Amino acid sequence: MLEKRNVEKKILGKKCNVWKKQVSENSKCWGKLNIRKVNINEE
Repeated sequence: MLEKRNVEKKILGKKCNVWKKQVSENSKCWGKLNIRKVNINEE
């Protein structure tokens, strides 16, 4: 499970990097990252 979470983190992290143009958007991105973690844990 830890490995899967790391992969998801990297994929979502790339999206966060794309959104770095806007700080507010970057914050929303990390918020989604936390939600994704919860979904992965549920599965």
